[in-house]
Amino acid sequence: MHNRRTAVQPILLFVLAAGPGFAQTISGVVRDAQQAAIPGASVTLVDRDNTARGTIRTNAGGHYEFDHVAPGSYLLEAAAAGFET
Repeated sequence: MHNRRTAVQPILLFVLAAGPGFAQTISGVVRDAQQAAIPGASVTLVDRDNTARGTIRTNAGGHYEFDHVAPGSYLLEAAAAGFET
């Protein structure tokens, strides 16, 4: 079995704060092509303005959540062993 970490396309659910200047939460579920949740996937949020990054793992249901995210432009990457782009 090959152990490779490659991108998995996440489904994003955005929860927005009351207005600009407030921190937000970015959350969602990482799923495979058959819509099954992927537990233990690595999810990385990259700030496009200053390349700051934060990485978390999905829970048993494939859910991830980044709290207190400042307004801005972000790139979201997900990876899990055995999956390809």
